[in-house]
Amino acid sequence: MQPPLEPDFAARLLAHRPAAEPPRGPDGQEFARAAVAALLRAEGDGLDLLLMVRPVRAGDRWSGQVCLPGGRREPEDLDPVHTARRETREELGFDPDDVGRPLGRLGGVQARARGGPLPLWIEPFVWLAERPVTPLVSAEAEQHFWLPLGPVARGERGATWRHQDGERTLLLPAWSHDNVVVWGLTHHILGELLDVVAPTRPRQRR
Repeated sequence: MQPPLEPDFAARLLAHRPAAEPPRGPDGQEFARAAVAALLRAEGDGLDLLLMVRPVRAGDRWSGQVCLPGGRREPEDLDPVHTARRETREELGFDPDDVGRPLGRLGGVQARARGGPLPLWIEPFVWLAERPVTPLVSAEAEQHFWLPLGPVARGERGATWRHQDGERTLLLPAWSHDNVVVWGLTHHILGELLDVVAPTRPRQRR
C-alpha cells in the first residue's frame, strides 16, 4: 500500500481497544443504542470503504447525508453486532458476515443532529470483504459508493462543509468524492478508522 496506509491494517484494527461504555443522560437514564457497519475491501494497493446516501425525507434528522449502513438496536437483536448486520441486510441487501471477516470495533459516539447531542449511542463495527460484494439499495438508501481511503488519508479529498444551524453557519471538516460530501457523524467515525490504519496521515483543521 502507498503511505500513509499501514500494510498491517487488519492486525491494527483487531488490536484496537476503544472505550466501550456509553455515557448516561443528565438524569442517569441509559442512551438508546445503535450500530453501523464499516465494510472495507482491498482494491489494488489500497482500501475502499462502503458508504451510502440516505434518501431526502421530511422529518429525517440525517436526510440526504452520507452514512454507514446501520440503525437502532431492536429488541430481537442479540447484540450490537447483530444490529449492524441486520441493518446492512435491510439497507444494502447483504450480511457483512457472509462476505467478509470481522476486524473488531471502533469507539462509540453520541449522535448529534442540528448541532445538538441526542440520547443515542452509536457503535461502529468493521469488516474486511473476502469475496465480491454487490450492494442492492433499498428504500433506506438513495445510492451506495466506495470511498478510496488512500487519497483520503493522504489529504487529497479534504473539503469544508457549510452547515446552517438556525442562524449559525458552521464550517465543518469534510471529504469530497464524486459529487458527494462526507461530513458530520460519519466523518467523525471514519476519523478514528483512519487514525488506526493511517496514523501518519495529515490532519484536517476543525
